[in-house]
Amino acid sequence: MVAVIALHDKESRISSLIARLSFIEEGASDKRNFVKNAINWSLRKIGERYANLNRKTISCAQRITDGGSKSGKWIASNAPRELENKMIQTRLK
Repeated sequence: MVAVIALHDKESRISSLIARLSFIEEGASDKRNFVKNAINWSLRKIGERYANLNRKTISCAQRITDGGSKSGKWIASNAPRELENKMIQTRLK
C-alpha cells in the first residue's frame, strides 16, 4: 500500500512519506517473500519522488542493513542500487 501511495498519490505530502519509512524499517526483517518485495518496492518508489526523499530512503536502507536480518540485507542491497542510479539522480535534480 505504501508503494501505491508513493507512486500514484501525487498530492501526498513529503512528511507523510517520511513517516512511512519507519513502517518500512519495521517490516524489513519479515521473511515472507511478498512482504520483502512490497517493502523493497515501497522504499524504491518513495526514493524516486524527490531528491530529499531519495537521500532519506538511502539512509533508511543503510539502517535496515545494519539491522542484520537476511531479508533486510536483500532489501537494503537492492533498493540503493536503483536509487543511486545515474538516470534517477539526474531526473531528481
